[in-house]
Amino acid sequence: MSAERLREDLRGLLDEQLTGTRRLNDLLQEEHEALTRLDSESVEALAAGKASELEALERRERARLRLLAAGGYAPDQAGMTAFLRDHDPDGALARRWEQLLEEVRRCRHGNRRNGGILEVSRARIQQALEILRGQLPDAGGYGPKGKTSGFPNRRTIAKA
Repeated sequence: MSAERLREDLRGLLDEQLTGTRRLNDLLQEEHEALTRLDSESVEALAAGKASELEALERRERARLRLLAAGGYAPDQAGMTAFLRDHDPDGALARRWEQLLEEVRRCRHGNRRNGGILEVSRARIQQALEILRGQLPDAGGYGPKGKTSGFPNRRTIAKA
């Protein structure tokens, strides 16, 4: 494969990855908003959209790595850096690459933020279940993992 063909194919893939990563960031923002509204139906629908977008991004990433390897470059960050150094005199691809890396960082941040919200919700539900089971939270103690611990003796609140 010629260097020019490789460069054009790589430009197309980077554009597709950038578009897909931006869509994923939009989905993560929508998910954040749905989580703060406690809208479980929207969260479930968005999860399917995120999974589909992630699958497409993974396919494009594998294609990008195959292109680098076909051009004689390592299929990793170092290979991408070397390719850009050798075949990107105007820096256009490098700018796309940096934009993509920034969008990926935003995805990681949004995913961590949403994961934190889900973890807090899960902990609240778990605490409510423990109270319903008669496992009252300890009055000021924390377990070895930093979580509140319940009383060892159970008192059932009600039976059905």
